[in-house]
Amino acid sequence: MSIDFSQFIDTAAWSAGLSDEQLDRVKQDASVQRYLAGEVVCQRGSTPQHWLGVIEGALRIDAVGDDGRRVAFSSVFCGGWLGVGAILNRQPGPYAVSAARASLVVLVPLATFQWLLDDSRQFSRWVIDQLNVRLDQDLALIENLLLCYGEPRSGWQEVTSSFQSLAQEGELKKDQALMQCIKAISMMRNQILQPSDSSQPTGETMAALLCAAGEAEASAWNALRL
Repeated sequence: MSIDFSQFIDTAAWSAGLSDEQLDRVKQDASVQRYLAGEVVCQRGSTPQHWLGVIEGALRIDAVGDDGRRVAFSSVFCGGWLGVGAILNRQPGPYAVSAARASLVVLVPLATFQWLLDDSRQFSRWVIDQLNVRLDQDLALIENLLLCYGEPRSGWQEVTSSFQSLAQEGELKKDQALMQCIKAISMMRNQILQPSDSSQPTGETMAALLCAAGEAEASAWNALRL
């Protein structure tokens, strides 16, 4: 592995609490892959095999509708990591990942990620924090998308209330707040699929909404399990 790869791992936020032995294993197990602009990194519906880190370039995450149309869901830039939720779920990914431009990507195997989760308390804490951050981002995206085509529905109001509770209550009531958030997201998804008023999301917006709702729900479940 190149020195750039080693430095990338050493300076990653999640590696701060790892021992030298743990860092050495990550570097030994991981690989580096170059992708051209537009090249597919992960197909929608594929089962995740790696945790991905962006050394150079940027990765684009697309929500894909049943009709095949895509809408940009998120992007991950140099220094960023993605795939925590998909790895923890161990289910086919709901989105497609491609290189927004020529990119150099670190691939940490699924088994190595799981070993770190089991072996390092600091790494587990970092993962939980990332899931909470991701949940916040997904909920903000859902709010923006809902406002694009109509007034936020009651399900969304329940989601925001639950997340505020999660942020304020602390560890003792974290599980209760997460469960409230999960139930509210499920309610909101049903309202998106079966709107009660005349406003209808476009196909692209529908795909992004459902993808964001799925990601938010997965983040909440994963934070609850850890």
